[in-house]
Amino acid sequence: MNKNPAKVLGYSERGLINSLVYELSAQGADLVRHFLSQIFLLKENRFLKVPEVEEVTFLVDQSFSDFGDADLTVLVKTPNEKMTIFIEAKVKTCQKKKWILDDEYQRFLRGIEGKNLSSSNLFVQMYHKYLLFEHLKKYGLARLKNGVEAQDFFKKKVKKIGNNEVVLRAAKLIGEHADRAYYVMLVPTISAEARSVGRTLIRKDNIFKKINTLGYVTWHKILNFALKNDLSIVLENFSWNKCQIFNELPLTEREVSEIEAQYKDILDEKDPEEKRLKIYRLLVNLFRNRKTRIDEYDSMFVNETYDKLLVSDFALDEILEILTGISRGYIYWGGVPPSDETILEAFKTVKPFLVELIAKHNKTKAYLA
Repeated sequence: MNKNPAKVLGYSERGLINSLVYELSAQGADLVRHFLSQIFLLKENRFLKVPEVEEVTFLVDQSFSDFGDADLTVLVKTPNEKMTIFIEAKVKTCQKKKWILDDEYQRFLRGIEGKNLSSSNLFVQMYHKYLLFEHLKKYGLARLKNGVEAQDFFKKKVKKIGNNEVVLRAAKLIGEHADRAYYVMLVPTISAEARSVGRTLIRKDNIFKKINTLGYVTWHKILNFALKNDLSIVLENFSWNKCQIFNELPLTEREVSEIEAQYKDILDEKDPEEKRLKIYRLLVNLFRNRKTRIDEYDSMFVNETYDKLLVSDFALDEILEILTGISRGYIYWGGVPPSDETILEAFKTVKPFLVELIAKHNKTKAYLA
């Protein structure tokens, strides 16, 4: 059987979402469940867990008329409920050095103050999907047709679903998956910044603090998901869009050389404890721009006081993002470095976790070269 010679490459977030949906739909329910587990829920402070996926429908770039388009809408049937997951994606673009989530939020706040909100703003898009789902669930499709009153800072105060048959079919499908909805930001920053801004939203923002199912996932996490599951089409599209997606801070040639040398030394080290120490040293070097002195970390490491800290998924995410960045010659900061506590938590995990990551270094680098 001849190998298919065709290759499909898509531009920016649309191309990546299309490739991701293709892989998910081709490989089945278990991979979809694993994909959904990449989403972090801000108010519940945990990753989304879906025990079993019986059926799934993907709506890509679906219009909802006055309620805006959704980059990806995932309709999931489990043994216990039917849910809708709205995913709104943003990317850095090649013309920008970085995309910062807090800047997007500040533009949202300024838009509210000036009553001049942009429909492309991430937080406007999230609010519109919340408005859509809540009224559809409580009052049905007729209410969306008649119109839903939005906040008074919108130029168009009444939002309607319109009469387009495709849009109405999509709204009806969501109505059939209305047990629960999740509102997910897919962003080019690292987890630390997404959590920081997210916590502000759920604690202080009058609009978003009432949304109990607000969450996020980073493009870094999607990339690592694709690497782990050998999703070749997604990986090809990441490579095709390699200046377009992530926040990137190029390292100097000397820094890249030093990191590669440290990697080689770690890979060659046979003694497990020495390997752990060298991994630790590599991480410390990455955080040299922080104000905390290196010898304070040394003291904590020697005394093993970090063992008293809980190991969290946050630490694993951020270290994974950083190491993936190293493999490509970049560190993805996104504006906010991980906290001291997060770094210390990560040190506890280095022996079982980072050794495995580093062993995959060459494979990761090949995809992102």
